[in-house]
Amino acid sequence: MHQHYSLEKSCNSFFGTGIRYWLGRLSIEAYPFTKSFGIEFNINDDFGYTFSFNMSLPFLFSFYINYNSDYLLKKGWIRKIVGYKYGNRRTGLRIHHWTIWTEFWLGEDNCGTIGNKWRGIENAFHIDDFFLGRIKYDKKEIETGEVDFTVPEGYGYKEKDYTGKWKKELFIRKRPRWFIDSNIRYDLEVENGVPYTGKGTTGYNCEEGACHSLSSPCKNEKEIVQKFIDSVMYNRKNYPL
Repeated sequence: MHQHYSLEKSCNSFFGTGIRYWLGRLSIEAYPFTKSFGIEFNINDDFGYTFSFNMSLPFLFSFYINYNSDYLLKKGWIRKIVGYKYGNRRTGLRIHHWTIWTEFWLGEDNCGTIGNKWRGIENAFHIDDFFLGRIKYDKKEIETGEVDFTVPEGYGYKEKDYTGKWKKELFIRKRPRWFIDSNIRYDLEVENGVPYTGKGTTGYNCEEGACHSLSSPCKNEKEIVQKFIDSVMYNRKNYPL
């Protein structure tokens, strides 16, 4: 029986690396010092049917057990239970980002039913919203103005002058039972935009595009203008004419 192992990366581990071991159709993964809690059972039909179970214990470890087999689905009663040909299914409990996620026989297609099968149940309980109240956002306009700037020559484009309209705003984020958090943001908008070439990776981005606006936390209008120019030059450099 074929067997081998490899090192794997995981963003859920403080070490960032774990080990994966294959034994025929069975694979086992383990990662030390994980960041979140979870226990989950999945049925995946992407490459033949894979049955998997995983558990994560914060600051201890996480492990995954996967078994791939089409043979099991030759059994009529198993095909009926897993909803053969109707996508993936998962059942589990996960806790991360201050949220408790519960799923029962949830299908991959979360919009309505999956074929003529039951969609399953999904629920998210937001711990921080329950204790502190839901987040409310607000913004106040402080100042507006116009600015002239020059986009330098390079990557097939000539130097050209532009005029943009900037806006300074105070963004407020607050909860009913917590402190108010706020920051200053600047918006810059350029009529007709500043052109750069498309990525050319698919049909809709093969032609020339343009950067029309940018919003970012900044100290003043000069900083938002520089960020706008940097964004344009980045696209021109990475996707030249």
